[in-house]
Amino acid sequence: MRYAIIALLLVATPAGAGQPYSQSLAQCAALMDLSNRRAPERRSGEKGMRLTAARDAYYAAAVAQAAREGHGDGLKRVAALYADAAAGWDGRGLFFVLSEEAQDWFGYCRKLAAHLGVEP
Repeated sequence: MRYAIIALLLVATPAGAGQPYSQSLAQCAALMDLSNRRAPERRSGEKGMRLTAARDAYYAAAVAQAAREGHGDGLKRVAALYADAAAGWDGRGLFFVLSEEAQDWFGYCRKLAAHLGVEP
């Protein structure tokens, strides 16, 4: 069963998703934040709070995963990964979240979270 889940994750993943889980989790966290920043007025609404909670869950999972991957300071590593990911997503513009590529990433993030037991 575990191999079937891993195979499923590898089949239709966005470009660059064949990276360490900690990096993918940090990218997912940054993507959730970009989605929320696209419409700042909703940040305090139900959808905005769900996106913030998802961002925080992905970020915490990335820190724990970085430690499992052997990075001595998982928090420092993920802070750098998150900053790079946020800059990359920001470079695509706030409306990137409406693109097909972003939707592929959202789907990948959901599958990755399910596979790793992350509750976004």
